[in-house]
Amino acid sequence: LADLTRELPLFAQRAEELRTRAETIAAAARAASALPAAAKRLREAETELTETKNGLAELTGSSAELGEELGRVKSMLDQLRREHAEVEAGLPRQEADALSATRRVSDLESELATAPLTPEQAALDSERSREQLEGEHIVLEEQLARFSEEEQSPAIVAEVADQEQRLQRAQEMVAGKRELLDRVEDVAREAKRRYDGHVRQTIDRLNASFREICERADMKGELELRPSLTNDEEFALEARVALNRGDARISYLDSAHSGGERAKISVLLLLAAMSSEGAADLLVMDEHTAHLDSNNIDVLGELMRTLRGHVQFILATPANAEALRLDWADHELIFFKRQEGEHYAPPIQILTREPEYQPPLDERQLEIAH
Repeated sequence: LADLTRELPLFAQRAEELRTRAETIAAAARAASALPAAAKRLREAETELTETKNGLAELTGSSAELGEELGRVKSMLDQLRREHAEVEAGLPRQEADALSATRRVSDLESELATAPLTPEQAALDSERSREQLEGEHIVLEEQLARFSEEEQSPAIVAEVADQEQRLQRAQEMVAGKRELLDRVEDVAREAKRRYDGHVRQTIDRLNASFREICERADMKGELELRPSLTNDEEFALEARVALNRGDARISYLDSAHSGGERAKISVLLLLAAMSSEGAADLLVMDEHTAHLDSNNIDVLGELMRTLRGHVQFILATPANAEALRLDWADHELIFFKRQEGEHYAPPIQILTREPEYQPPLDERQLEIAH
């Protein structure tokens, strides 16, 4: 206990030292914790200092430029002062000139007021007043002011006038061409109208012949002119045929007709065209009896016989029994096949029939014939 009593002051002193040291350490710790913020503020201060230096340099440069600009302004001001002095010096003379010009204008106006007008001026003055002319003059000046000086030059104005003349001549030429085109179109329309009329008349005659041919063949037939389905400027010819008198007429292209019936209708159309007025008088057909039965061959033969008065037929048929049906022909040429081993075929045989007997004319008939 005595030892503890002796050491107690030492412990108290030691504790005080430790407390002081702890406070020192705490202060150092607080200072250390505040060090980053202080370093940041230091960097910001350095940045601001750098910017301030840069701004100062820019201000220095701007100050130099302002000095130069101030020098130029002073020079311009001195020039303006000199010009102002010159204007003030010449002002009395200009005032005197203006006064003289004013008096001269007054004198001219007085002379103009007392001077007699020419007939043209009097007519113009009676038509339009001075106020109207001045108004028109102002309007013209305003219109002229919209154009640049280059556009107002005499060369440009002359070129524009020349272009207007060329344009007018071109328009007149176009009008003349349009008038010519209208006349050509009128002629073309008239020619088309006449052509259409001629076609219709021709088809009407052909239709009459076709109906007659069909009647002779114990059939019914007609031709109809219709507008073309592919071209508005053209026509289409429709042939409608009834093979029996009691049947309805249908198109010869209809599938109801057999191949032989179509061949028969085609030959009938050909015969109708040959029998029309103004048609050709020579018809050449190759194997016209093909696809036809015996009855139709006889019908066509009879029709050809009736047309032999104004149509000449040249028919090519095989040498078979059907050839015997051509007994109405005036001449028959018979061709033979070349025999094996022979260089040429046998000569062509010509069969000529005697004309039908016609009694001689009596005296009265001879007089009529003469």
